[in-house]
Amino acid sequence: MKATLTCLFAASAMLILPALPSSAEGDGNWKRGRIYYRAACTSCHTAEIGESISPASKKIAEWEEWIETPEGAEHLAEYVSQDYRAKIAPDNKVAEKFAPIANDDLWADIRAFVVYGAADSATPATCN
Repeated sequence: MKATLTCLFAASAMLILPALPSSAEGDGNWKRGRIYYRAACTSCHTAEIGESISPASKKIAEWEEWIETPEGAEHLAEYVSQDYRAKIAPDNKVAEKFAPIANDDLWADIRAFVVYGAADSATPATCN
């Protein structure tokens, strides 16, 4: 009986744990952040500055520092806002799909993705 309960607990934990963020992700969902980053951030970076910016272009501390700067905070606040997503939604299906996500939640998701894919993370992003 004890062995059966242990197996049931272990199986339950295996189903639950993958849904929880790792410490590298913080509170965001890196997978959702990756989708938005690739669909909105990368296309805009390419159009505006002529190149995409890979999460592996910076180390974790560099991303976290940039996010905390007034420039980084302002940049993210603008480009993850629901207003911006509504503006680009006619030409960007991901922005349309992500329209109902709260600004702070999407910001956390993007932060989680760039930290997850940073150069010194366990999973450096090889592409945007």
